[in-house]
Amino acid sequence: MCAADRAALARTLENTPQCIYCPNPADGREHWLPRSLGTFGPLQVLSERICGECNGELGRLLDEEFARVGPEATLMAGHGMEGRHGSRRSPFYYRAATTQPLRAVDANREPDEVDLLFETIPDETGQPSARLLEQLVVKDETGVLHAVPFNIDWSPVVLREALRSRGLADVQLEDVYLDAEKLERARPVLTEVFPGFTAQHYGRSGAGRQHRTLRFEHTIGPAYFRAIAKVAFHAALRFVPHLSGHDWEVNSIREFVRRGQLPKIRPVRAAQERMQIIGGELGDLRLEDRHHVVIIHTSYRFVDANIRFFAGPGADPQKWLVRIGRRPDSVAADVQIALDARYFAGPAEDGHDGELVVLSAAELVELEASFLR
Repeated sequence: MCAADRAALARTLENTPQCIYCPNPADGREHWLPRSLGTFGPLQVLSERICGECNGELGRLLDEEFARVGPEATLMAGHGMEGRHGSRRSPFYYRAATTQPLRAVDANREPDEVDLLFETIPDETGQPSARLLEQLVVKDETGVLHAVPFNIDWSPVVLREALRSRGLADVQLEDVYLDAEKLERARPVLTEVFPGFTAQHYGRSGAGRQHRTLRFEHTIGPAYFRAIAKVAFHAALRFVPHLSGHDWEVNSIREFVRRGQLPKIRPVRAAQERMQIIGGELGDLRLEDRHHVVIIHTSYRFVDANIRFFAGPGADPQKWLVRIGRRPDSVAADVQIALDARYFAGPAEDGHDGELVVLSAAELVELEASFLR
């Protein structure tokens, strides 16, 4: 690099704000509303606050957890929504060999039936429906049947780990739930783990029942709550005037998002003090009726946010309350900013999945009233 180029680069860096998380220039462009939910136009983009390195790392860690673990993952999978990089990997296989943080089971199964595992997928009309997960049913020493997720790309070592992590060391293979074309690919692994096995093979159409009510079980950890905090914090940086992100008043949430350091006061809590599981019947949940609502409020003491994902008629998602921090003197008090990300019936010509609008107080009241109709 010649002297003139180095001087030009130095001038550029001098005029580029510093990343709120590290000393690097804030040259990244981030979708403050996770990209896994879709794209909602230019208001969704946060610029000059975060560098590309921090953006990529937080995306891989926090946005991935949001898209694969929380209640939102069931609807994203049910609508066939792509992930951050065009991936449609089912969240129901995420860490399935160990903790399996997201499970779906039949809420109305008979007492003598095995607790088979399901996943949500879009049906032929694009609406959420249920399908049996690829899985094995094994019998333990006491004769109890257990369903275990199975990925045909697993090695024998991984399958043994999936059994061991569930306390199933000495078991007999009873049933195999796989699409027929995958059965031969799975046979070598099954033969090594279950020598001389004989098992019944089933497809994944739903075992003959056309209507099911699923119960979703989520094991949510710190990374998920950091993802919720990041949405609130970065939305505030995008829309609250004079909030830079370097303010000492937001140190706690900044360190929580970037490094997982938990403040003395929980920065994220559920409004109902319960974990609302999105469950029940998945029909009639049209994507164009869903809204992601983010409301930021600056009181005389604090900057707070509350967030709901996939709100709409007939849906009662959890409302997350986020304490962003004390209000800096540079930020006006008693201001409310209501953001509504809503889906189109189909992708727009510019490729966006929906639009993001800033609502007036009256429009917010009308929107929330529509959820109750």
